[in-house]
Amino acid sequence: MEAADFKLEGDYPYIVLRAIDAKNRKEARQPLPRDLAKTLAPWLCDKSGKLWPGYWWKKAAEMLQVDLKAAKIDKTSDGFFDFHGLRV
Repeated sequence: MEAADFKLEGDYPYIVLRAIDAKNRKEARQPLPRDLAKTLAPWLCDKSGKLWPGYWWKKAAEMLQVDLKAAKIDKTSDGFFDFHGLRV
């Protein structure tokens, strides 16, 4: 994901998920709340290339576990917590 994928101007800000990165291989647009778009705009203005380079995603589950523990959020009754549970 690059800064150019964030479309923050206009009435309906959104992020473009490129087809190559989508599970179904179709481009998608994820709407963003306007207040989040306003917060992101200054941070994105001086970015170029990949926003989150590297292979951090290989340890994303472990990173999430640290955050959940710090926030005192327990796993589900079946012992799992996944990223999809973070959707609004």
